[in-house]
Amino acid sequence: MRIFVQFLGVLSVAIIISCVSSSIRLPASFKPKYNSQIVTSLKSAALNGVLFQVNDSVFRDVPSRHIENCRKAEAPTWSEEFLSLLALLDKNPQYYEKFHIVDFKRGDRARVELTKDIDGLSYLNLTYAKREIREKIGPATPMPCGESVSEYLGKDLATILIDWPSPEEISQALRQAPVKSSVARFHFNTDFLIFLAERQTILKINPEVAFERTFQGEYFLGQWLEKMAQDLRLKDVEYEFINYWLKEISTHSEQARTIQFFGLHPESTLAYGLQVDTVGKFARKLNHYQEPTYLFMSYRQRNGEYVYNDLKDLNKCLQDLLGIYRNPLSRSVSLDTDGNSFLAPGYSCKPESKD
Repeated sequence: MRIFVQFLGVLSVAIIISCVSSSIRLPASFKPKYNSQIVTSLKSAALNGVLFQVNDSVFRDVPSRHIENCRKAEAPTWSEEFLSLLALLDKNPQYYEKFHIVDFKRGDRARVELTKDIDGLSYLNLTYAKREIREKIGPATPMPCGESVSEYLGKDLATILIDWPSPEEISQALRQAPVKSSVARFHFNTDFLIFLAERQTILKINPEVAFERTFQGEYFLGQWLEKMAQDLRLKDVEYEFINYWLKEISTHSEQARTIQFFGLHPESTLAYGLQVDTVGKFARKLNHYQEPTYLFMSYRQRNGEYVYNDLKDLNKCLQDLLGIYRNPLSRSVSLDTDGNSFLAPGYSCKPESKD
């Protein structure tokens, strides 16, 4: 009997090792579904070569009501404003002729501006502002948390509001703006932008990306988008794990329910995978932050040339992530299942060969 039990133990371990080391496959029931109207709107932006800059503060500044330690925060407002902008552009597609980049950021007051950089690149700047209202708490004042109102009578209740420019203000600014200039660095292949749009995703860049160029004067962004388009045309690669994680993020991440990102940013060391812009669990719970979870690729310069990885590399990295995500025996990475910080702290691959 003892020998039989030992045999079963060895057999069980062998089966577990076999399962862990076998090729990770996608669930048979995997069928991505996205909001058709949002996809259509995003494809229009992609076809027009429009890119987006989204400041981290838009996820941190949220409407809230608080008094002392009694506080209640609401969801961020930026997604609603983003959809409002898309609806405006759908009704007025001629407005796409006025700007290259949409920049969401915080300022001292809500306003819309169209500006140009030194090369003539046009920006639609949508600036929001925080506004505070204070009122004395009375017997009928709704409390932001479960505390008794009697403990706070006569004290100040602070309400934080987030103000954005209205669709009418945006429309007026765009009507009055001149047609954007033809800028060489924004003549690029839009195939990858369309690929993302079909998955309810936008390319998220920072200001540095739009200006990057080699010593020979070749602009990085156009080079990178052309490479991504070439990768998409490869007939022997389906990018099923990229598709899977875009679907998973849109399903489980609160921030990504409406719109999600594909990040492109510079790093001193090449990396790619899945990123979560987190400020920590305590701050997230206290302030009701929705921390963005998104796929990303980074790039760097080496000997005057830009180096970065292929979509195939990203797909393989995400396949390995799926193995960790679905394997209950894995303890190497602990991934958060909280929808406000889905898959924090993230997962990345850093190949030595290209760095």
